[in-house]
Amino acid sequence: VGARWSWSPVAVSDDVALDTSALTGIVASDAQRVRVRAGEKLHDLLAELARHDLSLDVVPRGDGVTVGGAVSTGTHGSGARVGSLSSLVRAVRLVDGRGELHRIDGPDLDAVRVGLGALGVLTEVDLDVVPERTLAAGEELRPLAALLDDGFLEVHDWTELEVFPDGTALARWADPVEAEPVEERGVAGRAVAVGSAAAV
Repeated sequence: VGARWSWSPVAVSDDVALDTSALTGIVASDAQRVRVRAGEKLHDLLAELARHDLSLDVVPRGDGVTVGGAVSTGTHGSGARVGSLSSLVRAVRLVDGRGELHRIDGPDLDAVRVGLGALGVLTEVDLDVVPERTLAAGEELRPLAALLDDGFLEVHDWTELEVFPDGTALARWADPVEAEPVEERGVAGRAVAVGSAAAV
């Protein structure tokens, strides 16, 4: 579960666990939205969107992460401006416990976002897309308290923190290259050009 990144006991069950990894592919897309099957891996989706000069407004990590898994667990987000991948969801199709297919959008959609599969198995997800853009990315190891005091989470378009027991955190960030460059801190900071699908 979680492309082997999940350490949570929420995935441990004596009941049936379903594998949707064969449920892949883009069903439909235009310049504003993509409908994708829930088992599609995020890196495959990003590569296909890039062929059409499109991307997602989040920067997901992890090679094996699926669209349905990231949406259902509220993971793979960005920063203060854009939430997790689930914040980009505009509609879903799911099969409930009775085997009935439902399309859910509008106000009821909030019950499905980060739903952990409680309402059913996601089969398709409609996501907002944006024009593809190049990002400048960096990473730095600093004390967590200092990062938070400096407003790290609000300064960058995309942020990620890996927090360690000693109180330090590996901070990663990315910002569109059109934006004014954000000053890097310390020798550990490094900027690289990244595309929306993979680091260059």
